[in-house]
Amino acid sequence: MKKLCVLFTVLLFVSSFMFAQKTTVDNDTPNVEASVNLLGLFYGNYSGKIEVPVTPTGFFSVALCGTYNNQEVLGESFTGYDLFLNARLYPSHQMRGVYFGAEGGFSSFTYGNDDDSFSVSSIPVMALIGYKWAINKISLDLGFASGKQIYIGDYDSDTSETLNSFPFNFSYDFFFLVGYRF
Repeated sequence: MKKLCVLFTVLLFVSSFMFAQKTTVDNDTPNVEASVNLLGLFYGNYSGKIEVPVTPTGFFSVALCGTYNNQEVLGESFTGYDLFLNARLYPSHQMRGVYFGAEGGFSSFTYGNDDDSFSVSSIPVMALIGYKWAINKISLDLGFASGKQIYIGDYDSDTSETLNSFPFNFSYDFFFLVGYRF
């Protein structure tokens, strides 16, 4: 199954790169792109992204992403923030189409009510895959990232061992962003 997934990913990358050879004649790579997570507004997850191309063709870009969470889960308060930096490769250039990348940053969350709360900080490192549609100046960015997170802070040995073992050290991010290309 793993070999099939790798083969599919490589074929997708090659086909996107071949398509890019035909479409790079007109270069409409944006200078910067700002995006927000519209779906998150309905459940207390407020996030945004600023993405800038590193190469003139838009083959490689970097993005700064931030998220603030304020939710109630099973009667417990869940608040916190993420700050990520990600790097993306767009085989079809111009910051559109299929992309692959890496993402890392800092997360800090507080679980529980004021009387009995527990704060957790971690450094997630993830691999990223997604697809970006660009319609004139509007972009739709759908993606998934997963990887490992390393918890930092002062915890007793049992808590530290538990947090840094699977499934607690598994990190993921699923997003659908709507943006504007400047």
